[in-house]
Amino acid sequence: MELTSEARDLIRHATELGRAIWLPGYRYFKAGVILSDLRPAGSQGLMFASRNPVQSATVMAALDAVNARFGSGTLRPGSTGLKRSWSPRRSLLSARYTTRLEEIVEARSW
Repeated sequence: MELTSEARDLIRHATELGRAIWLPGYRYFKAGVILSDLRPAGSQGLMFASRNPVQSATVMAALDAVNARFGSGTLRPGSTGLKRSWSPRRSLLSARYTTRLEEIVEARSW
């Protein structure tokens, strides 16, 4: 498998940085780092990008027209404004031993 020039540059920079922080006499352990969705400097991905911007604009215009005629919030995306009529049973939750001191289990012996 051949690496791209960007991947080779990334590996080269990581190696240089590793050598710069190396201190003799310390134990080092292997660790993994996952870099995903890398982009060129200065670019930002669109969080809610549509695959078809023309179709997305048409749908949004229709949504806005219905909401203008029948009132704000008449139509909305399915991921917004959901009200849950249920909640988890609090009695089934596990204790928070690592975050709440009052929930730490105590063991005593005589």
